[in-house]
Amino acid sequence: MDAGGMKMMLATAESAAEIIEKSKPLLKQATMLAQEVTPIIEELNSRDVLGTVQDLTSSASKAVDDINHINKIILTEDNVLLLKEAVGSLVNTLKNIEVSLSTPSDRLGNQASTPAANAFSLCPLSPPISRTSAAA
Repeated sequence: MDAGGMKMMLATAESAAEIIEKSKPLLKQATMLAQEVTPIIEELNSRDVLGTVQDLTSSASKAVDDINHINKIILTEDNVLLLKEAVGSLVNTLKNIEVSLSTPSDRLGNQASTPAANAFSLCPLSPPISRTSAAA
């Protein structure tokens, strides 16, 4: 080996030693972190948390599949059409009830009374107490 090769090898060794010295604090921190994490990992393994998470994920996936399947079965075009017709029928029924509760004056255009007020007018109340009769 010649003198140039020897100098290069010594320079490389010095660089390597310098890098190792600079990395010692980092290596100490990595060792401390590994010591802190090891018990946590052991506890997770002993509790089989990973298996539990996998089971929960699998159950959630099955539930989503079931919901999608139910939606496909229930929300067919025919069923949606039937549901729309049922809602329309319900709206018409409610309109008919409202008309049947209205008074003739409502039908003639008197907007002062409402179906709710008409419902109360069907239930007779005791006459209001006048101030003169209350004082007597």
